[in-house]
Parts: sequence; structure tokens; C-alpha cells
Amino acid sequence: MSDKSKGHDKIEPSAMENFFLPDAVLSPLSYAVNIREHDRKYELKIAAPGFKKSDFKVKTQGDILTITAETDHEENDTQKAFTRREFSRLSFARAFRLPENVITDDVSSRYHHGMLIVHLKKNERFLHGKKTIKTAN
Repeated sequence: MSDKSKGHDKIEPSAMENFFLPDAVLSPLSYAVNIREHDRKYELKIAAPGFKKSDFKVKTQGDILTITAETDHEENDTQKAFTRREFSRLSFARAFRLPENVITDDVSSRYHHGMLIVHLKKNERFLHGKKTIKTAN
């Protein structure tokens, strides 16, 4: 049964609902993302342990924010009769459709104790409340 048939009016989506693309997870290994809206910015927190700050690439193109990370680890142990070599590769990618009130060329990020934090500033013109426009005679 549709919302219209129940008598409910369709509610416009909030800016937060537009953050996720239908295929937001771009890699098989995905990390949980918390998105919080503040008065003047959005904050994304991604728990991504095992990386270094230099492993991350955060970029915007149009209204899409893409976050990727990649790291390699190799360990060698040479004994008299054998050599043990272990290596691993860790990577992920996430993409988000940004709301129209985000300034796409003013994005900052930091990585601290396994947590990547991305700040997306809001455009000032969207911050002000409603304005009443008087109609002239």
C-alpha cells in the first residue's frame, strides 16, 4: 500500500538522506560510517584501524565525496632451513552524494587512533532561517 493510499503526504527528504548513493560501498571490505549534522558543518566518522594517515585519499568531484584507503604489510623471517614470508593488503572505498549546502572545495580530514574524521562545511547562504518577502503594491 503506498503512502498516498494511506492518506499520508509525501515528506521531502532531508539533506542527511541524500548522503548515501545507492551503491555507496565501492569495495567488499567496508567500514561503518557515522554522519552527524552540526549547525555549520557535517562530520563523518569512519572507524578504520590498521591504516596510516598517508594511506587515505579524500576527494570531491562535483557533488560526490570519495574516501579511499590502501595499505600493504609484509613480514619476512629467514631461518636456516626455510624462509617465512607473510603479506597482507588492506583497502576500502566509499562514496557519498553530498547535499547542495556543502562547500565541496572546503573539506578537511584527520586520522587519529584508527578513526578518520571528515568535516564538510555548509554554505553560509543555506544557514540562515526563513525570510519573509513583502509584496509591493
